[in-house]
Amino acid sequence: MAEDPVPRYEPFADRIVREAIERGEFDNLPGKGKPLHLKRVGDPDWWIKDKLEREQLDHGELRRQWRNRRDG
Repeated sequence: MAEDPVPRYEPFADRIVREAIERGEFDNLPGKGKPLHLKRVGDPDWWIKDKLEREQLDHGELRRQWRNRRDG
């Protein structure tokens, strides 16, 4: 295969990941080959909902506090 005469731009992050893959740094990660357990596929608020759950925060209480600050 002929070498490409026009050099291609490779974003920095892509290059770092590609080089790590070539070195085998992703070969033995825990969970390799196992499915991801995604609870909120397609939910645009997935991150904040998971954060509230992880931090054991009450969504209703946060909403009340926000309203008090807004209306206060």
